[in-house]
Amino acid sequence: MNSSGSVCSSKQGRLSQIPLARLSGVSRIRICLYEIGDRPLDSNDLKRIEQALRKKAARMRLALDTIQAADLGTPVPEVK
Repeated sequence: MNSSGSVCSSKQGRLSQIPLARLSGVSRIRICLYEIGDRPLDSNDLKRIEQALRKKAARMRLALDTIQAADLGTPVPEVK
């Protein structure tokens, strides 16, 4: 969760509820209810969302590294 109270918005953009639900396994309805303040997410849901966002960020960093490496003609990092 960020300072705006939303689990899926950031300074760079917004991850909509459907992809966030798919990535984390947390119901879109639960995410929506949390965002509008009608229901808290339990610690398990928050942990699943955090893990999903960290994995997504890691994949995006790897994609950026791959693009930068290709532009520089250097070897592409291995996917772990």
